[in-house]
Amino acid sequence: MRAVPLLAIAFVAVSTVVADTEHIEPKEGKLLLTVEAEQVDTQFTLLIPVYVHFSGGKFASQPLLMKGRTGKVQMFLPQEPKDVTINDNWEALIDIAP
Repeated sequence: MRAVPLLAIAFVAVSTVVADTEHIEPKEGKLLLTVEAEQVDTQFTLLIPVYVHFSGGKFASQPLLMKGRTGKVQMFLPQEPKDVTINDNWEALIDIAP
């Protein structure tokens, strides 16, 4: 019996996401953060982590669900953030367009 070599081919699709937009507004005595993103050339279902960085090295994160071309996430913040970023550790296979 002859051994037949197996060939494994992996297809990895990368979605391009337009730079996310974010805004913070006071609501119910707290700050409401809204982050929205849009896919440029695809319509994959994606979970993209949103990171909120606070002073003192603290941070919070929540996934932004994209179904189709757009996605949105909202979260209440205990204080004003230093920065809001997405996909810090390359958890989602996306390119972020400027």
